[in-house]
Amino acid sequence: MTSFHNLASMDGLWIDMNEMSNFCNKDGVSQVCVNTDPVGCPEPGGTWTDCCLVCSEVDSTNKYDYPPYRIRNTYGLISRRTLSVSGYHNNNISLYNTHNLYGLTEQIATYNALVSITKKRPFVLSRSSFMSTGVHSAKWTGDNGK
Repeated sequence: MTSFHNLASMDGLWIDMNEMSNFCNKDGVSQVCVNTDPVGCPEPGGTWTDCCLVCSEVDSTNKYDYPPYRIRNTYGLISRRTLSVSGYHNNNISLYNTHNLYGLTEQIATYNALVSITKKRPFVLSRSSFMSTGVHSAKWTGDNGK
């Protein structure tokens, strides 16, 4: 950020798409994804949205991917276009319990870096949120409308 700030002075940053994403899990039921061609995919000329993974559902009764209190999400299941919430991080930490912490820690790091660079309170806008987000960042709900 310091190098960029030296090129183009800024008072804040907008951090978008700051959650883990998996554009291969379009329906939200894929719990395991495997890259079938790690060397040749995406093909030359491909884009970051080209799916190189083959994804499958393992357990249709999993309480994390299929919670009993499902919200009326018009876009599909809770794991749609992200990592399956039934997955685990290193040290057996549930993704279900930590999903939005990635965005929060990115907000904290961005805020602290900008304070260090600009020596003043920065403006940070984030799409992701978690408890205490407002201390570090403003919240943008994204382009979630149909």
